[in-house]
Amino acid sequence: MALFLDRRQTVATVLACSMILIAGCSAMPGGSDANNTELGRITVENADNTTHRVHVLVERDSVPVYGTSVVLDGVSSTSNEADLSIDLAVLNNSTWTDGTGNWTVYTRVDATPSWNAHAVSSETESACTSVRLKIEIDASVTSFTPPCESWPPSTDTE
Repeated sequence: MALFLDRRQTVATVLACSMILIAGCSAMPGGSDANNTELGRITVENADNTTHRVHVLVERDSVPVYGTSVVLDGVSSTSNEADLSIDLAVLNNSTWTDGTGNWTVYTRVDATPSWNAHAVSSETESACTSVRLKIEIDASVTSFTPPCESWPPSTDTE
């Protein structure tokens, strides 16, 4: 009987050590619990021909920190049919620039009752990630997470 208890204790010790090692790895940079991402600018653009109201909610660590809605005109053609004009809004990021965390941006279009979640993950080594939200021609919203250094693109013409 003593041999059986020793084996049980050994197995329990090995399992406990394994859990500690696994938990430690996920808390390292790049692990699933890493929350050192700074959220940069959020842009919303309408690539549909129809005008839409887009509702946006920003959460840091599951706590709402910003909410707004913007109306974006539909795509319009210029005199040159090859050129399109897309309405774009840059959201005021002064309310969430004071820290890092696990970010989720929620969107819904027009009177749609359900929200779509867009998890913000740093796909690069950049400590700051922007979010580009795009209304597609079916009124769905896709998201991209470029580094802050590259989005939104500079509009300087000098």
